[in-house]
Amino acid sequence: MPQTSDKAVANGSGNSKPVERLYPFARRARVVLDGRPALRANVRRLHFVLVAEDVSEAVRAAVEEEFGHVPIVQRHEAKQLAEQLGISGGRIVGFLKSPLARSIYGELKDHRVAAPSRRLESRRRARVRAAHPGDPSAKKTAAKKATKKATKKAAKKAAKNATAAEKPSRKQRAMARAAKAGKATKKASKKAAKKSSKKAAKRGAKPGAAVNKPVRRKPIKKRKLARLAAKRAKAAQGNSSAGDG
Repeated sequence: MPQTSDKAVANGSGNSKPVERLYPFARRARVVLDGRPALRANVRRLHFVLVAEDVSEAVRAAVEEEFGHVPIVQRHEAKQLAEQLGISGGRIVGFLKSPLARSIYGELKDHRVAAPSRRLESRRRARVRAAHPGDPSAKKTAAKKATKKATKKAAKKAAKNATAAEKPSRKQRAMARAAKAGKATKKASKKAAKKSSKKAAKRGAKPGAAVNKPVRRKPIKKRKLARLAAKRAKAAQGNSSAGDG
């Protein structure tokens, strides 16, 4: 089983390499901020804040109150941080959002003294708005919100009007139903004609001829008269044959 060195245990991570090896790269990448004024100027770009171990509790509490929206880590002494990061102070250091800052924070996470708080972030924004009522960024944010709200309202109204315009009237619905019924009738007649053609083909008739052609008969009155005449002729023939005998 691999054993971790005393440096790794002191560093607070399972990695055998110390986190100090990444500080020169952070200095060259210019992702290090020194002092609270620099942190305030780049408060939206902060990834985490590193506080020295030799600062007072009051200073640390003030840092947590002001920058509580990002993680706060307490590690190293101020002199050591100043030497390794190439800065003048070293008591309060901020790291800008970057892959390198993410790696450094991953190795210092065990030394975190304050987790990010949404409540502190909202309080910080309110404090900034109150301190700078004429701030262009605040005005820009408010204007952006108003524009977004107006756009959303206009889009909703346009969708409602479009739905009302697309809805057909009663007359149009009736015409659509009639057209649908006409199409159904036409389809049924076509189907019947096709069926009759098949029957005609089975019976050997011509393809265009009608299958159930009606038989032409004489009118009813004429048929009755013809039957009556046939009866009389038969009766007369019988009487004549009886008279001869």
